[in-house]
Amino acid sequence: GLDFAILMVTNVVEGSSRLLFTDEVPMLDVLPYRRLSDGTRRAKGVVSRKKQLLPLVLGALEG
Repeated sequence: GLDFAILMVTNVVEGSSRLLFTDEVPMLDVLPYRRLSDGTRRAKGVVSRKKQLLPLVLGALEG
């Protein structure tokens, strides 16, 4: 199975989030969020885990 966690830190003023992953999950490389030099990913326009992030993550994992 897959063992990982994602922390989403949201800036509601900017209307974007940063994603921090506990491990590299190659299946999630298809996510449309740019990887930054510090290893996080910038999710521009994403402010809802349930409505915006989770459907994409589940879709990527289900292939």
